[in-house]
Amino acid sequence: MATYTTTTTQLAALASLSPSAFANLDTAEFASWETAQIAVLTTSQVAAFQTVDLAVLVTDGIAALSTDQLIALPSAGLSAFTTDQFVALSAAQFAALTTKQIRTVTTDQITVLSTDSTVALTTAQSAAVISSQAAALTVAQLAAMEVADLAVVSTSSLRALSTDQLAALSTTQIAALVTQQVRALTTDQLVSLTAAAVVGMGTAQVSALLSTQLASLTTDQIVAIETQDLAVLSSAQLRAFTSDQIAALSTDQLVALTTAQAAGLSTANVVALTTDQVGYLENQDLVALTTTTLRAMLTDQVAALLTSQLVALTTRQLLSLSTDQVAGLTTDQIVGMSASQAAAMSSSQAASLTAAQLAALETTDLVALSSAAVRAMWTDQLVLLSTD
Repeated sequence: MATYTTTTTQLAALASLSPSAFANLDTAEFASWETAQIAVLTTSQVAAFQTVDLAVLVTDGIAALSTDQLIALPSAGLSAFTTDQFVALSAAQFAALTTKQIRTVTTDQITVLSTDSTVALTTAQSAAVISSQAAALTVAQLAAMEVADLAVVSTSSLRALSTDQLAALSTTQIAALVTQQVRALTTDQLVSLTAAAVVGMGTAQVSALLSTQLASLTTDQIVAIETQDLAVLSSAQLRAFTSDQIAALSTDQLVALTTAQAAGLSTANVVALTTDQVGYLENQDLVALTTTTLRAMLTDQVAALLTSQLVALTTRQLLSLSTDQVAGLTTDQIVGMSASQAAAMSSSQAASLTAAQLAALETTDLVALSSAAVRAMWTDQLVLLSTD
């Protein structure tokens, strides 16, 4: 069959061909078509194309396809385009593709997609992106995605992103992720986030993090969590923090802890606090600690408590202190004790007081000591008391 030219009569003849007649055309003839010839094709004719024929269409002709013609392509038609043909599609053409067609785009085609086309993606198309396609996106393409489109990407596609891809997302893009997407991130992906990206995360996103995800964060990322976000973490989430993460908490973050969060801290959490950090715990948070947790504190930590913090402890908490912890109290702490706290001292605690501590006990505290506590004291302690 002779090649069609671009005369009006012949273009009309081409447009009048039945779809079934296209089966008689050879590939060389398709390759010879110019833009004008492709432009007159009906959607029924376009739908009758064989993939081998689509692969030879001129790029100018591809660029001239109307949105109706594009949508009419056979299901495997789009994937038949070479990368040169695919890149010829305009952003407007790409935005017109159906979600079914989007799923057929090959990874090679994805890599040549222009940033304009990436920006032109509709939310429906973004939601249709499959894992292999997401993994093929370039850093520039990802950076060009609008936040509304990124927020509808499936969790499986999001998990398919490499750490380099995820790290390339802007803070605004990260902040746009919905809670289901945040929970779907791998620990490697989370670790790749910059501190600025963590700062930009919303309260709902931070509270959605799984315990395993929180435990994977670097100390720099932990410090980057804003106080209002840290304050919404559950006790289970806080207990997932590693010792290094706890030790990295800033004073502002410690102050931001609620009493409910303090009450839920594990012994491992509390033991991980530095002596400097201990001094920034608010009184109501200390009072919220369980006696088991308080007893697990290191002697250096207990000795680092401010006098006002020690005085805030309940008698039950004070009674829970080990003899080593009591013996490690500073004289300033002893001076600051209330009479009711002195009265609550157990026999073993009283027996553990050092000479310096006994000398620091105020008269009201000495008088408040129980008879059992006094009887438990050593002879040397009693001699000091009688001397006083």
